[in-house]
Amino acid sequence: MRSSSESARAFWRGWSRVLLAPETILGVWLATALAALPAAILMHDAISTQLGSSLTASKVAAGFDYGWWEEFEAQARGVATTLAPVVIGAAAPVSNWSSLMDGSGIPRSLLVQVTFALTVWLFLSGGLIDRFARGRRIGTRAFFGTCGLFFFRFLRLGLLIGAAIIHTILRSLLAIVDTVRDGDPFVVDNARRLNAIAWSVLAIELLRLAIVAIASAVWEPGHMGGSSFTPWLSVLLLFVLAGVFAHGARMRADLEGTV
Repeated sequence: MRSSSESARAFWRGWSRVLLAPETILGVWLATALAALPAAILMHDAISTQLGSSLTASKVAAGFDYGWWEEFEAQARGVATTLAPVVIGAAAPVSNWSSLMDGSGIPRSLLVQVTFALTVWLFLSGGLIDRFARGRRIGTRAFFGTCGLFFFRFLRLGLLIGAAIIHTILRSLLAIVDTVRDGDPFVVDNARRLNAIAWSVLAIELLRLAIVAIASAVWEPGHMGGSSFTPWLSVLLLFVLAGVFAHGARMRADLEGTV
């Protein structure tokens, strides 16, 4: 009970520090808008090129024309393909998160914009964490100095975490393959290895969620494909398989004990 109340207090204290920093919130909004600006310019150029000085341009300027929108979607290429009906109102972020959870990925036409957005957010993260941790104003020079100080540290940390996760998965798989070759796969060590692989895959998925959540600042949903819960199902199956291996190892140990 005490730990839950302390967690609640920490949660509200964190939010109060954010709400007491309106200039930081405004700066984050501006950074998000700037990160989305390249994609917005490309979209503007695509619409301008498609409309030109036609009569349809006058109709679109006077009001919404769904017939033109359908024609534009049919001819769209690159970033322009993301101008779909789901961008209207609150449907855009909902569609982004739906595609994120489905594991549909980021459109290739937006990879440059997404990479730019991730770089901006990675750069700002150090300054934002320092600002909210202090709970008071810091100068612009100190803020961006902290951003620069932690940028490469966070980048190295992300690369090291990714490398460690991949190394854990590959090492565990190779060890499991060795036991299969030896004709003795149902051992407790393999159950531990499968658990390690499951946690590693889960960590990769959580990292992907964090990355694409930031990238959604410049990601307008397009034709993303159907639903797929394969990564999450894989994690679940790995945990179940680890339990099966552990149970098999215990059964074999009990059988050897009775013999």
